[in-house]
Amino acid sequence: PSPLSSKRRVSPRPRRRTMESGLSASASGKDIARGEQRGSKRQARVPADQLAAEAAAPPTSQGRGAMANPMSETIQILSKLTLANTQDVRALRGISMTTYLVPVQSPVQEALANAGSAYSEAVSKLTPEEKRAAKLGIPAYHRWNALLSHYLARLDGAPKAAIQAYIDDMATKSEAERMIRLSDGLRHLVLRKSYNRDVKKVEVAFVPTSAEDRLWREVIRPLFVAEDGVRAVAGAPPPGDLERKLQARLNA
Repeated sequence: PSPLSSKRRVSPRPRRRTMESGLSASASGKDIARGEQRGSKRQARVPADQLAAEAAAPPTSQGRGAMANPMSETIQILSKLTLANTQDVRALRGISMTTYLVPVQSPVQEALANAGSAYSEAVSKLTPEEKRAAKLGIPAYHRWNALLSHYLARLDGAPKAAIQAYIDDMATKSEAERMIRLSDGLRHLVLRKSYNRDVKKVEVAFVPTSAEDRLWREVIRPLFVAEDGVRAVAGAPPPGDLERKLQARLNA
């Protein structure tokens, strides 16, 4: 081939394409740089707390948000159902038992707490075989005995004689008979935490007209409510800390 024909076949187009590619890459880089600058300027204009809120915002209806909304609604329904059931249980507790608010520094509260701790410690030291054979009863029986001992040591006259007569009568019975007697008269005697750390809740329930019920109404209860800071709760007991938190979350 002649030099002219070879010159004709040599085309500068590849070089122009290279230059165009270079220009295109350069333009893309400039666009990216401009975008980053605009993003930086936006971040500079928008407060940091707003940017954080946008980043933490839940997804929209597009994508996973469509799956999250039904779950959120279900949790809301379950929370309302839990709160309603808790309020119903409190109402039933108010019907079936009486609640007293007792200061934690009260001597009677300390007597009840010590009785519960002593019961738990005694049970923890028993083997499984001993637990089945032991006649420890339920913690309420031990709290009842602690309540009687607490006032027996602080009374004189007729009230002390009434408590001592009850104790003497129980002493004449066998261990099994005492458990049956208590189960027929004492339904509930529990010391619980309260939403207020300075007080505890004492819940009591007796079988009407039983010996335990008569002793409670005629002797123990008047002394109990006369303790400094002890207050009987009318109707349902006050809501606990978790119920208050759930109610506040649903009201928000």
